[in-house]
Amino acid sequence: MSKAVQYVTMGVLVALLNWFTASNLYAQHVVVKTNLLSILTGNYGATAEIAAGKKISLLLGGNYVDGKQGDDDGISTITKEKGFNFVPEVRFYFSNRIDGGNMQGLFAGPTFLYEKLNIDITQQAADSLITNGSVTNLGYGLVLGHQWIFSKHFAIELYINPYYNTAKLSGAVALTNPPQYEVREGIQFRRIGVALGFAF
Repeated sequence: MSKAVQYVTMGVLVALLNWFTASNLYAQHVVVKTNLLSILTGNYGATAEIAAGKKISLLLGGNYVDGKQGDDDGISTITKEKGFNFVPEVRFYFSNRIDGGNMQGLFAGPTFLYEKLNIDITQQAADSLITNGSVTNLGYGLVLGHQWIFSKHFAIELYINPYYNTAKLSGAVALTNPPQYEVREGIQFRRIGVALGFAF
């Protein structure tokens, strides 16, 4: 794990520790949710958002990734990705609704993505492994969205998270020529969310 990832992880852990010990924060300022759209892309996980002030919150999300690219036609090449990711965020709310104990309204903030995936590329026609390896993705971006709280507990959130991604391949897949795996680098718009959750 790179030093940048270690620093971000440590910062998130320290912030969460401060939340648990600070007297000016309240336990009811928590929203736990899951992104329904991510399930369609093979990302299964949840996020926890914790109020850190009247208009600021900290969010930590994680997913188990089990994705596949390619058609099951017996001929095409199939690329399977399995691994995990986590996404810490800081959110700034632009409304005054958060002072009631629930984070609501329009928000924006910086995000960080760390993702580690194992890759298997197979040829269906020959039923054989072409190559394998792993990829590490690091992304830095901005989240924009809106969150609603209904009946004090039911949360709905819409968001978009454009980010700049860097990727590093390792293993046999990094040595193939021509490349067998297309890394995702540059500006990405993959993180779009329709999340449902519970606030307390």
